[in-house]
Amino acid sequence: MTDVDIVEVELTPLDQLYYVSRESGDDFSTRPYVMHTALYYAFGLLPSRFRVLKQSPKYRSHFEDSDASDLYIHPAVPLDSVSGEYTTRRFAVKGDEFRQAAEQENKNLKETGFQRFINPGVRFRTFIRVDDGDADALAEKLQGYCRLGKKMSSTKVRTATHNAEQSEGDFELTHPIGNVDISSDVYDMRGNLHMESMVPVNLITEAELRGEYVSIEPTFGSAGTVALPTHAEFLSEER
Repeated sequence: MTDVDIVEVELTPLDQLYYVSRESGDDFSTRPYVMHTALYYAFGLLPSRFRVLKQSPKYRSHFEDSDASDLYIHPAVPLDSVSGEYTTRRFAVKGDEFRQAAEQENKNLKETGFQRFINPGVRFRTFIRVDDGDADALAEKLQGYCRLGKKMSSTKVRTATHNAEQSEGDFELTHPIGNVDISSDVYDMRGNLHMESMVPVNLITEAELRGEYVSIEPTFGSAGTVALPTHAEFLSEER
């Protein structure tokens, strides 16, 4: 059987974590996920798209032009409940030349409303599958700090590495994956499918699958064994 290298990553934002994942009128909320599309950039694996007027990243083409083709990063989820870990505040801004120009590209820019942040200190966890690479070198490269979210929150990064034997058969997906990252030609969907509506792609958060996978015992958190598919591909349908 094939061995698979996995880098486990713990992320702890030291500032309020904010990005718009749900909009209801003037309310802008942050869901308890960190999208893998953001993590590829935050970890410095794709060219940065931050601080630009026209924010229309070509995720797939950036990925294909990068050195990350042998990696798959899962979206990150909190290790503990985030209930009670939110702060809501009102924002009000006046238009300026940058905003007026940006409004031509983004009709959702508003000058007043309410932002719902995840408070500092909430720990998140993700996993990176490393194919034909050095998992220890990647773990060392990621150690330290990165920046996450629209506010570029300083985030502490800790890593651990795992080497697991690949299995084949029925398994329960226990960590989210992009819904366009997994092919029905490779995995059979057996049931218990749960989805979360996110941007730029939806997430499969739970499912019973049949195919090749690995099981690992995480270093961070106490959620028990985690099963991960071994043939996920980042945005296999271009976005």
